[in-house]
Amino acid sequence: MIDAMTLDAKFELIGTVLANASRARMLCVLMDGRAFTNKELAAASGVSPPTASAHLQSLAEAGLTVSMRSGRSIYHRLASQEVADLLERLGGLTPQPYLARSRRHPSNADLLCARSCYNHIAGRLGVLILDAMLARRFLARRDAGVEIVAPEFLSDIGLTLPRTGRAAARLCLDWTERREHLSGPLGTALMTQALERDWLRRGEARVLTVTERGYGALATHFGLTREEIDGVPSA
Repeated sequence: MIDAMTLDAKFELIGTVLANASRARMLCVLMDGRAFTNKELAAASGVSPPTASAHLQSLAEAGLTVSMRSGRSIYHRLASQEVADLLERLGGLTPQPYLARSRRHPSNADLLCARSCYNHIAGRLGVLILDAMLARRFLARRDAGVEIVAPEFLSDIGLTLPRTGRAAARLCLDWTERREHLSGPLGTALMTQALERDWLRRGEARVLTVTERGYGALATHFGLTREEIDGVPSA
């Protein structure tokens, strides 16, 4: 007889580490897509470095983070894109009353507008870009995903996609917009280019700030207005 315990997915292991507010804040910081030191994560989560070390050990044991050494420092990052996707989807389960209150708080305005979701653009801007790509028929929906149907638009905006075995364009459910934004190699390439060309600049807590050059580029390539990006109601 097969021991039923061998078939358990062990959700409680991940659930236990996510149930701590300090560890959850660390994961939110790491959703930036970059690697951070123990000291940086301790400051961001409001705990001491020794406590942060204990939390990071728990996160690593649950398979959510990995660490690497560079020189004399040890850096920590999310274990994979799949972990980032999981966390974004879990965020989508946030109760609507809490989310509605958070949206009204002025301190969250920048995070709601545009932020990094691991290695692609999330928030209102991420959703608007996907909508624009679909409306302009650069992309088309196929089953539960999307595919590139007008590859010439890549050269028009100066994008080169790496050759991978993964689908070039994927969807990720945005936890604050409750709609999908673009991920996969295309989403990664787009955010990389936006940062390199100074369309977007990184801020604190995953925030991405649209520059004046960025407003122009987003209007040219995707037809997005400043009012749409900033969430200003039309008159």
